Amino acid sequence: MLLFSEYDKSLENIYISQPVVDINLGDTNNYLVRFPKFKRVTHMILAFDAENLFLKSKSSYGYFFNLESLLTDLEEKENRGYFVVAVTSNSSRQNK
Repeated sequence: MLLFSEYDKSLENIYISQPVVDINLGDTNNYLVRFPKFKRVTHMILAFDAENLFLKSKSSYGYFFNLESLLTDLEEKENRGYFVVAVTSNSSRQNK
């Protein structure tokens, strides 16, 4: 069973998994899951390299997409609900 915990107190609808071993790379990744607030899910987004999606402070390269703000605006304007599943990267991915 995969366990999830709060990703960041400022983002109450995003959770991060415990580390998951990537056998091919010999390293670990985590999964991020974001669910829409007060909306039913109408769209799903799958993403890789998730550190730069939601918080600048968690991005390795200092830039981020501010995806939570973008998705919240879209959900309100278009009455949609976006469910996001993303995998973080690890230090081995740049070497393989």
